[in-house]
Amino acid sequence: MSKHQEKNAQTKAALVEAFWQLYKTRPISKITVKDVTDRAGFYRSTLYNYFEDVYAILEYIETAILQEWEQVVAEGLTPDRQQLLIQGRVEDFLPLIAPFYQKNGEAIAVLLSPAGDPLFQQKIKDTLRHKIFSLLQIPEDQPEALLIFECCSSAALTAFVKWYTEQIPMDTLGRVMQLIINPELFPAMRAYSTDPEIRSSSMHITAAAKSSLQ
Repeated sequence: MSKHQEKNAQTKAALVEAFWQLYKTRPISKITVKDVTDRAGFYRSTLYNYFEDVYAILEYIETAILQEWEQVVAEGLTPDRQQLLIQGRVEDFLPLIAPFYQKNGEAIAVLLSPAGDPLFQQKIKDTLRHKIFSLLQIPEDQPEALLIFECCSSAALTAFVKWYTEQIPMDTLGRVMQLIINPELFPAMRAYSTDPEIRSSSMHITAAAKSSLQ
C-alpha cells in the first residue's frame, strides 16, 4: 500500500470512527456531516471524498458486519455440519457464532437497539433464513415457516444482545438457545420441507419432544 493509499485509509477510518461515536449517543437524524468532520478534525469537504452523507457511513459499517456474518453462516453450514443443523443441534453452532458477536458486540447491540437501524436486524435474519430454508428445502414464500422463523430468530437475536451487554456466561446462552430454537424452530419448520425425509424426521422429533414433556 502506497503512502497516499495509507493516508486515505486512515482518513476514512477516522471519519467512520467519529460517526460511530456520535451514533452511539444519538439517532442518525440528529447527526450532520459537520458533526462528524468536526469530531474527526477535518473539513466538511473531506467527508464527501469518501461518503455521500452520514447515511452512507452507516451503510458502510453495516455492510462490513453483514459480510462477516454471511461468512460465519457459510462456515456454519458446511456439508459436515448441515446434518447437525437439520437435527436441530443448534448448540454445536454457538462456538462459531460467539466470536462474531464478541468482536462486533458493541456495534450489533447498538444497531439492534430501539434507537438503532430497524432494517439491520432484518438483514441479519434474511441472511440466515435464506441459508436455512435452502438447507431444509423449504419454499421461501411458505407463510407458516416464515412466521416461525421470524419469531424464533427475533428472540435469538434479542438473547444474543442481552448476553453480550450483560456479560452472561456462554453455557447459559447455550441453554437458552436450545429452548428458543431447538424444540421450537426446526421440528416445526421441517414439516414444511419439500423433502419427504426431512418432513418425516420432523414428525419423529416433534413426537419425542411432546412425550418428554408429559
